[in-house]
Amino acid sequence: MQIFFPKENEFESRVSILPETVIKLVELGMDVEVEASIGKTLHISDDLYTSFGASIIKDRDSSLSSSDVICRINKPEKEEISLIKKNSIHISFLDPFNEIELVEEFARSNISAISMELIPRITRAQKMDALSSQANLGGYAAVIEASSCLSKSFPMMMTAAGTISPSKVFVIGVGVAGLQAIATAKRMGAIVFATDVRMASKEQVESLGGKFLTVEGVENLETEGGYAKEASDEFKIKQEKLKKIIVKRSKEKKLSEKQKLAKELDDIILNNINQKVATMLHSNKSYSGYLKKVQDRKIDPFEAADKISNSIMK
Repeated sequence: MQIFFPKENEFESRVSILPETVIKLVELGMDVEVEASIGKTLHISDDLYTSFGASIIKDRDSSLSSSDVICRINKPEKEEISLIKKNSIHISFLDPFNEIELVEEFARSNISAISMELIPRITRAQKMDALSSQANLGGYAAVIEASSCLSKSFPMMMTAAGTISPSKVFVIGVGVAGLQAIATAKRMGAIVFATDVRMASKEQVESLGGKFLTVEGVENLETEGGYAKEASDEFKIKQEKLKKIIVKRSKEKKLSEKQKLAKELDDIILNNINQKVATMLHSNKSYSGYLKKVQDRKIDPFEAADKISNSIMK
């Protein structure tokens, strides 16, 4: 049996097979072909694939038309299906509910297409649970990407110049990706909030150090198998309100922080001015003369203050 692993598109950094996996397929009696430069994004050379028993293929179309099994990460282009051998097997993520035309093209070409994201999450299929593994990575990557776009640090920063408060992260949906996002954001020092339609996820959020937010007045939307049910319109409206409240509070806190800093700056400036004025006041030649006149009741304090102030300002 011939199995072919084509190279992914230019925007994909993952690869569908590693060299150490090649030898396992070879031991099962398969002829393993990988497209040239398949491991380039991970700095894996073609020679390493060859050393584990794979054949390096430069003619992609030829292998597509001759292979019994084709494995890749992303769905193929619709035009490419016509090149694939009939009665063969194609394995990848397919997004079949949104790619109806692609699925129909597979059917017309008499190709068995296996969609990795639809493999059931049961004990026997755990090793094939590609969806959970990629969701786990997705949750981690989402927080890393978000932190790079943020204009402040995630953790609290205390310096001699002042303190920067920690960032706040709000995770909507506490599945595999959501839990990893919570854990990653928490490890990076952020204050984490999360919400989900399943009340059972509250304990999971709190175990990772996050704060669980509930949408009041909505029933638990969880199936007997532990999965989330589709939320009602009422829930979606209330959830949207909750998001707006969190954003509003965050903006109010930022505003209050700005006001606090403004007051702190004003106080420092006024203190500096007071110190400088006090120094200038006592070194002013006319100060002692006006003070004596006030003490002798020859001039009132307000008039004396005006004259001294004008003298200092000059």
